[in-house]
Amino acid sequence: MSFANLSEQDINVEQLDKAVEWCTLGMLRQLYTLKEHDITSKIGSGNYGINELPEKWHGLIHEAIAIKRIQPNRYYKSQIPRLTDLLALLRFIHLEANHVYKLNNISNAAPNRYAWQRID
Repeated sequence: MSFANLSEQDINVEQLDKAVEWCTLGMLRQLYTLKEHDITSKIGSGNYGINELPEKWHGLIHEAIAIKRIQPNRYYKSQIPRLTDLLALLRFIHLEANHVYKLNNISNAAPNRYAWQRID
């Protein structure tokens, strides 16, 4: 996605902070649940993401944890790359979650049943 017509002044940093924290940690929490069959806190999901996701996402995840903890640490000096990376990370997590979900349903599904009809 391109933000060619967007300037730094167009971005509300406080709203983007909230989006970075809520979206990053929330999506990681869902991925954690799909992969680990367990529930974790938002901070726990961030730590999970740092351990499991490629290093290219670690700055954004660290930033999301800092926002959640109400700490001033920011890893981006510019808001446009921050927004661009947030959208790319969400897309990455979404694709990974879909992949995990499909694998889980293929390996756990009873023959001739839909996943939602499965009896565990």
